[in-house]
Amino acid sequence: MKNLKNTYTQGFTLIELLVSASIIAFMSIVIAQILFMSIRVNTKTETIKEVKQNGAFALDVMRRIIQNAASIQQNCADEASGETTELHSLVVVDSFGLTTTFSCINDPDLTIARIASVSATTTFLTGTDVTLLTTDGGSNCANMPLTFTCTSYKDTPMNISIQFTLRQKDTQAGANEKGQQSFESSVLLRNTQ
Repeated sequence: MKNLKNTYTQGFTLIELLVSASIIAFMSIVIAQILFMSIRVNTKTETIKEVKQNGAFALDVMRRIIQNAASIQQNCADEASGETTELHSLVVVDSFGLTTTFSCINDPDLTIARIASVSATTTFLTGTDVTLLTTDGGSNCANMPLTFTCTSYKDTPMNISIQFTLRQKDTQAGANEKGQQSFESSVLLRNTQ
């Protein structure tokens, strides 16, 4: 009898089992939340990284070509008054007389707006995973998402400011996963006429 009584007292009660099960469930939920949060943060970081790389590449190419241009084909700004002119495409002429046009082009295959360099052929400066973003939140070249602002004073090199905003192409992504970045740079022409 004595051995039988000790066996019953060494087990767990129902309350002890319920408390330990709820603690394990709570800890599992906390660990799962931490795991999902880290996955979301990693996804957003990768998205922002891709947007920044695309924008930096496009700015770098445009800056280099504009900086070394012999002239800008459009009437960019009035030299006497020093006024600024805002353009949505820029035609650059190099020292060999070849022209390159920087503009926004709607990519019909991907239904996104991309920055392009058009000379003999069209070369896209932004990748297929990002799109130009307009001030109203759209991504269509008709809304002029790419802006060149030209300022010129007599006897000084022309200054051209470039402005655009890129965001992730996938509009199905949640607000936490969307990456968006504005880019702006100013370039002085080295070779003035």
